[in-house]
Amino acid sequence: MNWYFCCNEEGLSKYETSIRIAVASARRNTSLKPKIVYDGGRNELTGWLESQGVEIIEARTPLYEDILKQEDRPGYRRRIAHGVYLRFEVANFEKDEPFCLYTDSDVMFLSDPARGDLHPTTFAAAPEMDPHDWSYFNSGVMLMNVACFRGEYDALMEYSRKRLGQTIAYDQGALNEFFKDNWDRLPITWNWKPYWGLNDEAVVLHFHGPKYETIKFLIDGGEEQVVHEAWQTLFDHNPEAYERYLRMAESYLS
Repeated sequence: MNWYFCCNEEGLSKYETSIRIAVASARRNTSLKPKIVYDGGRNELTGWLESQGVEIIEARTPLYEDILKQEDRPGYRRRIAHGVYLRFEVANFEKDEPFCLYTDSDVMFLSDPARGDLHPTTFAAAPEMDPHDWSYFNSGVMLMNVACFRGEYDALMEYSRKRLGQTIAYDQGALNEFFKDNWDRLPITWNWKPYWGLNDEAVVLHFHGPKYETIKFLIDGGEEQVVHEAWQTLFDHNPEAYERYLRMAESYLS
């Protein structure tokens, strides 16, 4: 199965460590074929990605100019929006298989995602914060039905264009609003969060919230006041799990 993640040039630099962990763990633990939908110039990291067998698909969100017209404000940054809305382009690039996997770049693959009897109508996703709350999904891991998602593309883009700067969580907010209850449930093991605790059956670990550098800082005894309060709260839910998963992540950076 093809695996996609998306980034613009700024995001590539900011999340370099996360990206290296994601790619290295996918190569070691899965049969996924990695592809990045990328808006930016070539650099040392893009060279490394290609050396690891990652196909680089150059693209720019059609919402780019519309995003530029928005004002930066707390909770909304144009530079972030330019990267995250690339997720909508994934189905347009998938030509090989009827289903594909999208993830954010801050994941670690613990085992090979086996689709089995998962046949989402448009896409499957898992809950955001509470593993039992299916009223709102996290779009950081999505199993996409390529043809069906592509069929919704034009309407989704038009809706998102009208809602730019108004939705919470950028494209994730737009997806939740647009699809409402018209999405399938993805096993939570495919989008497992460290603050949920340790899970030997987790397939994809999503560092949702604090990333590698912040987790390492906290585990190594860093001062709490310099860490985003929300991230500190998530870390405090299960420091043991964060430390265990951090040590696993470190093994992919050697």
